[in-house]
Amino acid sequence: MQPELIASGTLFARIFHASPVAMAIYARADGRCVAVNDAFTRLFGYDAETLIGRRAQDLGFLDDDNYRLLGTTVLNAGRLADRPLRVRARDGSLHDVLISIQLATWDDDTYLIALLQDLTEYHHARQALSEAEARFRLFFEAIPLPVVVYDGDTLAILDVNTMTTTQYGYSREELLALSVLDLWAEEERAGCADLLCCGGIVPVENAYHCLRDGRRIAIEMTSQSVTLEGRRAYLATFADVTEQHANAAARRHSEEQLRILADVTTDVIWSYDPIQKTITYSGGMNTLFGHEAGERPAPDWWLDKVHPDDRDRVMRELAEALPSEEGLWASQYRFRRADNSYAHVLDRGHVLRNGGEQVHFIGAMVDITRQIELQEATARATAEERRRLARDLHDAVTQSVYSLTLMSAAARRRVGQGEAQAGFDYVDRLGQLARQALKEMRLLVYELRPAALQGEPLVTALQSRLEAVEQRAGVAARLRVDAEPQLPAHVQTQLFRVAEEALNNTLKHAAATAVDVIIGGDASHVRLEIHDNGVGFARDPAAAPAGMGLVSMRERVSELGGTFEVDSTPGGGTTVRVILQLGNVHAQHGHAAHDDATHGENGDNGQSDPHPDL
Repeated sequence: MQPELIASGTLFARIFHASPVAMAIYARADGRCVAVNDAFTRLFGYDAETLIGRRAQDLGFLDDDNYRLLGTTVLNAGRLADRPLRVRARDGSLHDVLISIQLATWDDDTYLIALLQDLTEYHHARQALSEAEARFRLFFEAIPLPVVVYDGDTLAILDVNTMTTTQYGYSREELLALSVLDLWAEEERAGCADLLCCGGIVPVENAYHCLRDGRRIAIEMTSQSVTLEGRRAYLATFADVTEQHANAAARRHSEEQLRILADVTTDVIWSYDPIQKTITYSGGMNTLFGHEAGERPAPDWWLDKVHPDDRDRVMRELAEALPSEEGLWASQYRFRRADNSYAHVLDRGHVLRNGGEQVHFIGAMVDITRQIELQEATARATAEERRRLARDLHDAVTQSVYSLTLMSAAARRRVGQGEAQAGFDYVDRLGQLARQALKEMRLLVYELRPAALQGEPLVTALQSRLEAVEQRAGVAARLRVDAEPQLPAHVQTQLFRVAEEALNNTLKHAAATAVDVIIGGDASHVRLEIHDNGVGFARDPAAAPAGMGLVSMRERVSELGGTFEVDSTPGGGTTVRVILQLGNVHAQHGHAAHDDATHGENGDNGQSDPHPDL
């Protein structure tokens, strides 16, 4: 029978039934249940009608030992407080509970009020928390970067992972006794304190930590604000970027050198970014071709400037070079200038890779238009020289040899007729013709193999040339040096070519017995003269013998900014005079030496043989 206090709808009854804690009331006299609340029925899985009037041991809530133990404790002490216990529900499931029992008297009857707090969810929560902590620890330790947890107020280190101890050389215990600021280089600590206490994600760049052995490393830090056991804390990761900093410094140095090179060179230095699909050109693009330097879209802008006849070949060469192991590309093609004219260029590039992946493509474009033009001019001059030599062979040597043939036949005929003296006269004339033919042949051979400077001073080269003239032609050749100016190498070469051409004219056309070469001048100019005592010609250059090369000599002197003069009179010899102003000469110094498109006029192959086998 329920106590009146429970059945009457009193305040106690309302609290009893509404309580989330399982509650039951048992009569002390017979141990039978007189009242249960809803929480109790949910815990054990029985309805109230089944429970009321039954004893706890009848339904198997407790084993006998625990039942007796609880009864003895309550009867002796009058109460039981917060005893952990495991009970069995109707479905056989076990529940951990915290039980409290209190004796109470109503209407002269004594009752036991039992309160059972179900700990199952609590235990599940604790297990889940434990498992979560284990997973966090596993993740925490598996992070391949040093991770430090530190207090948001004191900056004291609260936890570290194994990678932290490995990188810094401290034990975990040593690190837990430090502040996170202790990891920083001493001179940087003051500036980091406020930054380390910022909320959210805080990147710290270009910072330095000190290891236990005293070494410094560059680090990049990311800090995340967290709540730990109710207090503000931060979880920070530290990445060692010492090598990256060194590489970046080296890259900046290399880029600076490349920029300086691009600024000082007249060539076009270019850099292709395969990610952005852009090409950056140096100032040479403007200087050489008239196009604005800087960043351009690629490859459309560049490809549009390649001559249509060269485009397919250039792209094929590029496609073959890029995937190759060397990654080297070189191509010669025509490139359109801003004025729509075309320049001949040599373009070379090198692929930069990282782990096999193309990350950059750099190169240089060189304007070789002048070289191509000189090559073409040299080819034309060589062909012309071949024609001239063939003509000279026909006009001089061939005629002499033919005359020898006729003279030999005449001598044989006179001897056969018994005219011995006439035959001897023909033999003498044969010797004269043979010597003349030999002289002409030697001159032609020497023209095929002329002397060159070969790194010698102009005066030395001219002396060697005049000695060869004396040996081959029997002409008295003299060199007079009034002054020996210091001239750039390409200027000396041009003067030597002029003197050489004038000497050839003397030997082939002047019929001279003597030739003088004079070098002189002063601080302002240099003078070169070649004078012979030959037959001369009319002052009108048009009257000069064919093949004298006056145009060639004049062009050479004009390129040097000098003046060229020829004085000649029939029977009075010829003087060739060159005057160079030293100011003009030195202003040209530093330019590329003239590749001498007229070398072919003399068949120059850069060799010298003063004694051909003739």
